[in-house]
Amino acid sequence: MTTAVLFDLDRTLIQYDPDLPGIFRNALTELGLTPTADRFEHFRDRFLVRFAGLEGDPFVSAATDHAREYDLPVGGERLAEAFLDAERDAARVHPGVRSGLDALADHPLGVVTNGYGPVQRRKLAATGIDHHFATVVTPDSVGAFKPDHAVFEAAIDRVPADAYAFVGDSVEADVLPANELGFRSVLYGDADDRADACVSDPGDFGRIADLL
Repeated sequence: MTTAVLFDLDRTLIQYDPDLPGIFRNALTELGLTPTADRFEHFRDRFLVRFAGLEGDPFVSAATDHAREYDLPVGGERLAEAFLDAERDAARVHPGVRSGLDALADHPLGVVTNGYGPVQRRKLAATGIDHHFATVVTPDSVGAFKPDHAVFEAAIDRVPADAYAFVGDSVEADVLPANELGFRSVLYGDADDRADACVSDPGDFGRIADLL
């Protein structure tokens, strides 16, 4: 029997140092601008609104909104580029995650993420783990966000298997819909009895193959 393993991306396969406020601060500093907490919150909120509409590039749209709101001397495309470069530089894959993916070489693998497709694929390539995955399912390619079953069903269509497991860091977005669809659910984080299994440390990703 073939079991496919599907993964969330951000804060599951990839961690960030610094976190998002720090990434935004680094982007503004690179552009010679002064970062403040309220500016990050504005950019984040505009991104969420823009991405929810699933039209165009939400990073450029949000950055354009932000540049206009704060009358910045740079345009939206340049600000978005600086932010995404800073995010790429902050992305980290723990050695335990890499070895865990290697241990799953006999299983078809996929990524199911609530992030913007082109950016998520860029991060997978930049961190050198893209070759592990047969597909990357994103809201902009499906027209829905996790926990909507349509996102998971798109992964089933793209990665045929007899059974499925899902590994993610969110009970609501990852574990519960996986359970509802009959997947084996693995929570990356603190133990929660709603998940079939839990992995609390990236060094333990090698255990995932034994949990299937």
